[in-house]
Amino acid sequence: MQVTSPAFFLLTIAGCLLLLLLRKSETSKKWLLILLSLLFYATYDVRFILILGFVGTVSHFTGNRIFAAADHEERSRWLWAGTIVGLLPLLLYKYLPVIPGAPNLLAPDLRILEDWIGAGLWPIGISFYTFQALSYPFDIHRGRLKKPAPALDYACFITFFPKLLVGPISRATDFLPQLERPIRIADGSQASTALFLIAQGLIKKLVIADILGNQFVNPAFAHPEGHAGPFLLTAIFAYSFQVYFDLSGYTDIVRGAARLMGFELPINFARPYLAASISNFWQRWHISMSSFFRDYLYFALGGAKYGNVYVNLLITFVAIGMWHGSTLNFALYGLIHGSLVCWERYRRKSTERRGRRDDPQGAGLVVAIAATFTIISFARILFRADTVEKCLSILAGLTNFGDFRMPVSDVAFLVLGLAALSSFLPDRWMPDLEGRFARWPAPVQAMAAGCAVFVCFVLPTSPVAFIYARF
Repeated sequence: MQVTSPAFFLLTIAGCLLLLLLRKSETSKKWLLILLSLLFYATYDVRFILILGFVGTVSHFTGNRIFAAADHEERSRWLWAGTIVGLLPLLLYKYLPVIPGAPNLLAPDLRILEDWIGAGLWPIGISFYTFQALSYPFDIHRGRLKKPAPALDYACFITFFPKLLVGPISRATDFLPQLERPIRIADGSQASTALFLIAQGLIKKLVIADILGNQFVNPAFAHPEGHAGPFLLTAIFAYSFQVYFDLSGYTDIVRGAARLMGFELPINFARPYLAASISNFWQRWHISMSSFFRDYLYFALGGAKYGNVYVNLLITFVAIGMWHGSTLNFALYGLIHGSLVCWERYRRKSTERRGRRDDPQGAGLVVAIAATFTIISFARILFRADTVEKCLSILAGLTNFGDFRMPVSDVAFLVLGLAALSSFLPDRWMPDLEGRFARWPAPVQAMAAGCAVFVCFVLPTSPVAFIYARF
């Protein structure tokens, strides 16, 4: 069940109506949300629920044992043990297949994993819900959660269907407190912003991301040798826009759906392509994921303490790359970003020691933004190409200027221009647009949102799976 499908919106509407009917029983509401979430996940494969249940049970048990532990040493032992066991399914599914012959080493009781891996049966969402689950024992260990969560609340947190597949990664400290107060579906103003988010997300995904993918990115990366340099260069930049509008579109849709049911999910993007440095980009890009690695890995390694800051940064960014995939491409992708962040930190510290500022202004800021976007786009060749060899083939193809024709439609160029314009406009334009939408009468809002949804679903484009669903 794709979140862009009518079935997803029917499930969300049904959830809102049933929550309204169960207004007097908070326990019944939580059971309802769990059942709807399991139904949603079962549409992919009912067996995936077993893995979700295992990860959730391990993390909940571990967190409760940490809370009950007598001393810091015992708490740390439970944290390490629970983290290792909780990560096992993710490690087995994502990294075991790349080790030659490794699946054959599994015990007979685990051969089902070999069958699933061989059949390409990927437990969708495992990278996201594993991190969400691990935030519970980590936050109890650090004292951010002052009491263990009831099993029902925890089950609601770990299964909540809008964030289950592709995030945003919601931490226990953010979501569990929302279950301690009465669950109320959205009122007028909340419903208005929720509808705006859903309509905006559908346009981002179905109108912008999918058209860019079908027209530019997929042809270029499938057969780079068959295209000239100008088209490959355009496709490289188009892919950066596709990734952003694909994932941010997903985030908008599920944040809107969650808000309709009375829940807030974290903001995941802050105009990332306005970043003037790689470091600033990672403060704006996929915030729920990047901040997770910062708080739970980088700081755990020591952060900027003890003189190991550059080593810690490199480890963290390689881990970010490997979280996306197990191949060399993703490790190199993380290493490139980590090296650039290290260089920026070194340069900034050197500039500060000389008593100078390192903040670009005016034309320098424009150049810095353009340079950052270009670096990000070229690094993403590793992210999109199947192999390092394919990446090198694309780079080699950039030198072929034999044909300047672009084998795409005029609509595709219009969408590419729209993507670029909306990505580089000043920060305030989207909040201003949302504010104007909120001031419209409710019937007009519903009509506008309905028109946006209708346009999205009647577009003659081939459906494209969400990019991050494979991670």
